[in-house]
Amino acid sequence: MKREFKQGLQKEWQQLLIAIQFYSRIPVRIDQAPEATQLNSASRYAPIVGALVALISAVFYYLGEPYVGETSAAILAVGMGILATGAFHEDGLADSADGFGGGWDRRQVLEIMKDSRIGTYGSCALIIFLSLKVDLLSTLSSSSVLIALLAVHMLSRAAAVSLIHTMDYVRLGEQSKVKPVAKHLASSDTRIALALGLMPLVLLPGTAVIASLSAVVVVRQACQYYFNKRLAGYTGDCLGACEQCCELAILIALVVSL
Repeated sequence: MKREFKQGLQKEWQQLLIAIQFYSRIPVRIDQAPEATQLNSASRYAPIVGALVALISAVFYYLGEPYVGETSAAILAVGMGILATGAFHEDGLADSADGFGGGWDRRQVLEIMKDSRIGTYGSCALIIFLSLKVDLLSTLSSSSVLIALLAVHMLSRAAAVSLIHTMDYVRLGEQSKVKPVAKHLASSDTRIALALGLMPLVLLPGTAVIASLSAVVVVRQACQYYFNKRLAGYTGDCLGACEQCCELAILIALVVSL
């Protein structure tokens, strides 16, 4: 029994390391490249990766805020979050904006998403989203920034990976980018991801919890509806776009409620 428990912990630790390696640039060591099934199940720990990104962002916010003020500290926090993930989700937002904005049919949308170059729609989306996140974060009181960042990064990632469970993966092998994508998430893994994503909400007052949950549910469902309508499924870029939309929605909800 003790040996089985130890093996179970080692397996979960390995899954967490895979999630950190895949969803961020935080340096971790993995002995061998993960298999597709491991990548799928490791996605349940995406909210934990979000917590690490939130902590990194918060550290730089609190280090900078006494010296450069709230706005510049918010820029530091957002910038370090991007650095910690290698702009993983922002890249998905930009590619999705270009694809859905410039493509008339499913094939065109997928072809544009496949192109690594950023277009007008993608550039505008990044400018708008990043500007709003900096501005909104700078309006929060310093005492609530850490909790807000944890809620934003953890809950948005839980919402995004939940799409893997409820939608079909649509990008064909020859169209795929080099980086792999999780293509299946079991019900148990989805429940774990959602439970982890909801954890920071216990630190918020009731009105903020209701506002955040309402915002993320509406945006998540809207993304699912739109992706199904345009593509009959999701791509890796769609997941990144959903995560970014949920981040912004949660942050708006927290600013309004707090």
